[in-house]
Amino acid sequence: MSIARGLLLLALLLLLVVSGALAQQAPDVPAGDGAIRGQVIDADSREPLADVEIALYALSAEGVPGLRRASSDAEGRFAFEGIARTPNLAYLVGARHEGVPFPGARIVFEAGVREKNVEVEISGLTADRSEIAAGRAELRLQRVADGARAVQTLRIENRGDRTFYVAPDARSGQTPALRARLPEGYSDFQMPLGVVPEGVEQNGRDVAWWGPVHPGAQDLSFSYHVKGDDAEAILHAWQLPDGASALRLWVPSGARLESPGFSPAELPEGSGPGFAMFESGAVPKGRSVPVALSLPPARLAPEATHALEMRAILTVDDAALAVNETHVLQIQGEERVLGTQEQPIHLSLIHI
Repeated sequence: MSIARGLLLLALLLLLVVSGALAQQAPDVPAGDGAIRGQVIDADSREPLADVEIALYALSAEGVPGLRRASSDAEGRFAFEGIARTPNLAYLVGARHEGVPFPGARIVFEAGVREKNVEVEISGLTADRSEIAAGRAELRLQRVADGARAVQTLRIENRGDRTFYVAPDARSGQTPALRARLPEGYSDFQMPLGVVPEGVEQNGRDVAWWGPVHPGAQDLSFSYHVKGDDAEAILHAWQLPDGASALRLWVPSGARLESPGFSPAELPEGSGPGFAMFESGAVPKGRSVPVALSLPPARLAPEATHALEMRAILTVDDAALAVNETHVLQIQGEERVLGTQEQPIHLSLIHI
C-alpha cells in the first residue's frame, strides 16, 4: 500500500470513529474560496433527514489533516464553505446518525471548480443477520524471527438494503455479523493502523463484529503473532468465521506448503515480491483449516545487510500524491536474514 493511500484509509477510519472530544482538538480544514454542499436522505423513502451530524475530513499531499463538523437542516441540507479547493487536497464526507457512522464520498476539486455537491444516504438499521454472509477469507503469513505475523482479512457481504448493527446494550444473546476465533497461543493482536473499527470487540480468542455492516461487501482485517515450533516450521490452525465462500493463503516465497486442499494461484497484479499464493474452495461452517509451512533456512543477522540504493517514484492521481519507495539491499551469505523490532534489517525514515 502506498503512503498516500494508507493515509487516506487512516483518515476514513478516523472520520468514522472520532469522538466529539477528539474532533475539538483537530485543526480546521484548509481555508479557501471553495464549498461542498450536500443533502442527507433516507435511502428507503428518499426523504431528507434533519439534525444528522456531518463530518468533513481533509488530507493534503503533505499529510496535514483537517476536520470540520456540521449538522443537516430541516431539509437535510448542509454546507462546508470557505474551504481550499486545490487538486492535491482530498476530502472525505461522512455522517453519524443514531450513533452509527455512514460513509459518504471522496471529493477532489478539479481545476477551475469552486463548488461540489454530494448526497449522503442513511439506510435503515436492522439486527437481523439473515442477509449477512461470509465471503472470501485471506490469511497472509509474514515470517518473523520466532514464527510468523498472521494477517487475516475476512470479507463479509450484506445482501440486504439495510445496515446491520447491534448497539452495545443490546448484544447480550444476539449474534454478531461476523465471529472469528484466534488460534491457541496467539499474541500481540492488532488492528490496521491501530484503529479499532466501530462495533469490533475482542475478548480472549474471540473477535466479534457487531456492525455497522452497510449494504454491499466490506472487509475486516486484523493481525496476530504465531509462534513457530522451530526456526524453519510454522504450524497454524486457521479458525474460520461462520463459513467462507473461498480461501486465499499467502506464504513467504520459498516456503513449502504442506496443507491439503490448496492449489497454487497467480499473484494479483501489483502484489509485490516476497510471497506465493494458494487458493481453496469453500469449507464447511465452523471448520478449522490446518496450515503447515516448511521454511527455507534463515538467520537473525541484521548486520549482514547493506543498503545499496533507494528509489522514489512520485505520481499524482485524483486523490493525492503517491510515493512508491524502493530500497535495494545487499545480503551477505547464502541464508535469508531476519530482523526484529529491536533490531530491524533496514530502517527507513519517512519525511512528510
